Amino acid sequence: MGNRIEKSQKKMETKNQTEVVTLCTPLLECAFSFNQKFRDYFSAVTGVSPFKFNADMATAWRKVKTENDLNFTIQDMLKSILWRVRLR
Repeated sequence: MGNRIEKSQKKMETKNQTEVVTLCTPLLECAFSFNQKFRDYFSAVTGVSPFKFNADMATAWRKVKTENDLNFTIQDMLKSILWRVRLR
């Protein structure tokens, strides 16, 4: 009667993903996500415990993904947050 639509499964691409994360690691190469792994990492780097992600980080991450910015690093993310905090 009609065409059957099969559910597609998304495969996680591990190509070009970095295992060791440093401040110089591009976000798109380290499988960045707003999860506990990165919360712990940002906590260790900033000395803020517990570390909480904020809206500025989410905005920066969306922009990086949209523009496919391979040069935006973990350090760039932290700089943009610290710069905004100082302005307040």
